[in-house]
Amino acid sequence: MNVGRRETGRLFFAGDTYLPRAFPSTIDGVGGLVFNLEHPITRRTAPATGKVVLKADAEHFIRTFGGGPLAACLANNHIMDYGPEGLEDTIAALDALGVGYFGAGTRDDNCGNPIILDMGGIRVALSGYVCPTTHPVFAEGARPGVAPIDAAAITRDTALARKAGADRVVVCLHWGAEEVFLPSPGDAAPERGS
Repeated sequence: MNVGRRETGRLFFAGDTYLPRAFPSTIDGVGGLVFNLEHPITRRTAPATGKVVLKADAEHFIRTFGGGPLAACLANNHIMDYGPEGLEDTIAALDALGVGYFGAGTRDDNCGNPIILDMGGIRVALSGYVCPTTHPVFAEGARPGVAPIDAAAITRDTALARKAGADRVVVCLHWGAEEVFLPSPGDAAPERGS
């Protein structure tokens, strides 16, 4: 369980973010930004097959966010688009930028869940999970991947966060098929292990 850098002020949450290039942004310096990083930060050239793959360069991230967001949720269906090496590159880039992350990794590190941020004396825990309908790569054994939406795991991770002193707990869920704008019945209440 990681404890993120100390911040004052508020948390701002943004959704899926894909940076194939740098974008002009009005969020430069918003230190309390948490968002879903919908791609690996890598220059790898061996993508996953049979799907739309995404990636971006660290420079796009830096030029878009400036001072850097506080944390990135990696629990999505694209973070493993360039395999374990792409995830390693992403984690190295985020570490170098001082950006916390959660929702992907190995079973041994609980996919980085939860991360705890100190927001001016209020400890906020963040955890991320993915629905199988997005066709993600789930962490299994020593193989890295993302954490599945699983009610028992979410309950356990929330209890871990509370035990570590979290005042607030935020659960980030990623679900749904690409370009489908309504949830499937399975998205609404996925069963354990689905």
